[in-house]
Amino acid sequence: MFSPIDRSSSLETRIRIAASYTLGFRYGTGASVRFPSPYPGVTVEISPYSSQIDCSSFTAWILSVVYPDANWDKKTYQDMQIFDAARPWSPLEAAKRAGVATEISQEPAPGRWALCQAWKDARTDDGDPLGGGHARLIRFDEEGDGVLVLDSSTRSSRGPGWSRITWGKLKDLYREDADEEDGVRFALLKG
Repeated sequence: MFSPIDRSSSLETRIRIAASYTLGFRYGTGASVRFPSPYPGVTVEISPYSSQIDCSSFTAWILSVVYPDANWDKKTYQDMQIFDAARPWSPLEAAKRAGVATEISQEPAPGRWALCQAWKDARTDDGDPLGGGHARLIRFDEEGDGVLVLDSSTRSSRGPGWSRITWGKLKDLYREDADEEDGVRFALLKG
């Protein structure tokens, strides 16, 4: 079992340490989702699984490691996993309810970390299911349009990793239907 991360460390440091525990894992879904270790928080108390990580399981795990004292109950974990398709933005609500996020927004916040949820099709009342969704942790650059991304992706079955994108390109990825229900939203994380 890993040692708890020093809570007096910066959010940046805590996120990077938690991310380092996931090196070598690959993307999985359903019963294939596995976490790096039994770690206090979501993995021990809530998740029915405990080597592969999908995007929402990954973000839930990272946040539970970074904020071990938050309110990580079963409902929060279910919302992080979007168990209710009628609530496609529930991960953001869950982060706020757990006390790890301050607000939900669609406008960049320079220098801030956020839990980001995006959808190409977030409607469930149009006869088809949710589509093209992805959860990731992001940090807006202090200046300019750049965004640092930490996520678990299906790209070449990469699994957890770091990448960069611009805020404009990220928003453009989720504008297929131009429906106001779709797009990119995020919950700003507490320091």
